[in-house]
Amino acid sequence: MSATAPCPACERANASFRSACLYCGAAMPNPVPRPTEVRRAAPENLDQLVRDAMRGGGTDKLRAALATPAAVCVTPASPAPVPRQPAPTELASAPVRLAQQVAPPVPAASPAPPAPIAAPVIATARWTDTLRRAADRAGTLVGDPDGLREALLEVEEALAVGFSTLPSSPVLPPIRQPWVLVIPPLGDPEQLASSLGVDHATAKMLALGRWPRIALRGDSAALGRARAPGQLAVAREDLLAIGPALGVLGPAAPPAWHEPGLGSERWTVTDEAIWLAEPQGGGIAAQVQGVTLVVPGEVETRSTREGQADSRWLRKRLSVAGAGVERRVRVADLHTENAIFRLVEGVTRTDGVPGQDPTSARRSFSALLAHVATLYPAARTLEERICAVGADGKSAWPSWEEHTRVSRVYTGRA
Repeated sequence: MSATAPCPACERANASFRSACLYCGAAMPNPVPRPTEVRRAAPENLDQLVRDAMRGGGTDKLRAALATPAAVCVTPASPAPVPRQPAPTELASAPVRLAQQVAPPVPAASPAPPAPIAAPVIATARWTDTLRRAADRAGTLVGDPDGLREALLEVEEALAVGFSTLPSSPVLPPIRQPWVLVIPPLGDPEQLASSLGVDHATAKMLALGRWPRIALRGDSAALGRARAPGQLAVAREDLLAIGPALGVLGPAAPPAWHEPGLGSERWTVTDEAIWLAEPQGGGIAAQVQGVTLVVPGEVETRSTREGQADSRWLRKRLSVAGAGVERRVRVADLHTENAIFRLVEGVTRTDGVPGQDPTSARRSFSALLAHVATLYPAARTLEERICAVGADGKSAWPSWEEHTRVSRVYTGRA
């Protein structure tokens, strides 16, 4: 770690290579060059060595590979910039320049329908609004350097929060095998038993599935004895490459929501995981077109709580036994060519949907799904699947993320 030096103004500790205080913006005396960063590269066959060790092959090869010096990546040190006190006019125009550098130019309104959007575009639009509001505020504080500095600090904090909430890669079940074999719904048990190399009881269980499902997992695409018609090997990388789903907050234009085909495909979407936590910001309007697949189902969530008992032993016993609340959340994923739009029961608004019941979220969500079928008549709708919490007691959302992506890849290639 690099050494620290106190700020002469606020006396807070800063890295010795910083030319300006991270907290108050004052100039730091005598900054030193940034230290050189050295990173040691891991062995290229690390995953294979770990798998061999877990299969009983011993850890000798793994220890030898980690002990052997590998290639080293060195980041050269950059010279420390010379601190300079900005003028009031520069402070006033800083938010404007920052908005021009970070946010892309906002295109003018066009009568043509908007193109499919991705999650980073939503985050960029949210940051653009924050920067422009800060620029408008800075224009009124030209003669107040302290107020300008405070405004710039607020912009910096807003950007930091925005970058920290960028949508990450989808969370799939923690399974190391990189390949899965997907079979069609309602298959033939005899054919499955001969092609997969499993017993007849397992084949009958797999044949009862009403949606494309995973039958085998392995380290390569050569899964099963002989590939039967309708079976498809899918790489885990293909599932991760689809990207995170976008949450749908509700219809964006209630007056046009009643008439299918007249702008009724407009929704309000967000890049926040509304199925895991309450949304913190508003979404943007998007015209969802080209829906080819609808994947409905239910996802089970479980929350444990401490049991109500006077004895400490009883409280511990009830807690270990899993005393808590189980809840199933209905969900439907709308798959387009470039994105996944997720409807969540109790979170996605159903204002203006025919058949909406204000007293029942479940009936309102059913009415929403029925109306989605009229909005996208060419889309294929799969049978509903219930993703239950496994023996580990954790959330079933990773299983749903894998199911919806497997269904997307299978229906697109089959």
